[in-house]
Amino acid sequence: MTEQAVDGDPSRSRVRYFSPIAEVPFCGHATIALAVALSARDGAGSFTFDTPVVIETAGEGADVTASFTAVEPQVAEFDDAVLAELLGLLGLGQRDLDPAYPPRITYSGNWHPVLVVADRTLFDSFGFEPEAMRRLVDVRAGLRR
Repeated sequence: MTEQAVDGDPSRSRVRYFSPIAEVPFCGHATIALAVALSARDGAGSFTFDTPVVIETAGEGADVTASFTAVEPQVAEFDDAVLAELLGLLGLGQRDLDPAYPPRITYSGNWHPVLVVADRTLFDSFGFEPEAMRRLVDVRAGLRR
């Protein structure tokens, strides 16, 4: 994660987030941590980031608290081809999913697939190749809507 003040205002920042292999559009936990760190450095108050949330901090030193109102969550259906590819990468089939919870893509700052595996043992045993998953996310905007 990197942070840069906008127009010299330490309470307004451009923020970029990075995983070990790629830049990601948003990370709520890192945004909260950044607001707490800036609060310790610059004093408590409202911090606005070029993200979907504004963070409010209060207190000082080790007693800083931070809060925010999340973006409006969204839920969407999978494109059939994207779902099939994702299940293939996970070594799962439609029959492995809990029929009470249909596969969905959800948003609360980033788009994420939500799959409920019917069998706990199967869930605990499946794996995937991170590079292949990264390619799917990069190529298939259907995971990001």
